[in-house]
Amino acid sequence: MEQLSSTTLQYFLERFGHLSGAILQSALFTSGVSGGPGSMLLEFAARDSQRPTTSPQGAISKLRIRIEESLEFNLHEPGGGAYTTIKHPIVGMFLQDKFFLNFDPVNSKDWTIEEWDKDQMRNSVFYVAGARISWEIED
Repeated sequence: MEQLSSTTLQYFLERFGHLSGAILQSALFTSGVSGGPGSMLLEFAARDSQRPTTSPQGAISKLRIRIEESLEFNLHEPGGGAYTTIKHPIVGMFLQDKFFLNFDPVNSKDWTIEEWDKDQMRNSVFYVAGARISWEIED
C-alpha cells in the first residue's frame, strides 16, 4: 500500500478525480488489541485516471483506503444501504497530526468561512481521519 503524505495527497485526489462518482462498496472497522485505536478499510469502485478506458473494466478500479493510528470517523450512509455514491469531490487535508478525508464536504462546512478546520471536517456525515492513511488499487 502507498502511504498518503502531505506531498502525495494532491496526486491521490487528482488521480481518482477527488472520488466524485466513486461507489463505496464496503467499510470495515477493526477494533484494536486491548482497546487500542483500531483501523478502518474502505473499498470503492473509483475512476482511475491512470487506467486505460479500453481495459475490460474501463477506467474503474477497486480502490482500498486504510486508515490507522489515532483513527476517528463518522459514517452515515443515506438510506442505511451499501453502495453509497460519492456525489461531490472529496476534501483531503492534513490538520495538525492527522490526515482528514471528508466524503461529504458540501453539507459539512460553513461556506462563509474560507478555510477548513477540524470541527468543520468532523461535522461531515462521512469522514475519516488518522495519523496514517494508505491506499492501493486492485485490477
